[in-house]
Amino acid sequence: LDGDPAFTSVTFGAGGFLRIGAGSAPVDEGQDSSALDLDSDGDVDVAVTVDVEDDARPGGDAYDIGADEVP
Repeated sequence: LDGDPAFTSVTFGAGGFLRIGAGSAPVDEGQDSSALDLDSDGDVDVAVTVDVEDDARPGGDAYDIGADEVP
């Protein structure tokens, strides 16, 4: 992935993270992580339906790369 992350805010310290903006290169460039079978046994091991701020994932046409989803 090559492009401007277009961070809109940065929070440092315990619990800090980078928030991406609507024009960010990682928006809608991630993999569908709603149903991951990590051990290949046929069942869902991880269901990622919200981001670090409890925003629904995906928030657009596809998942955003990283812990933050642009709503």
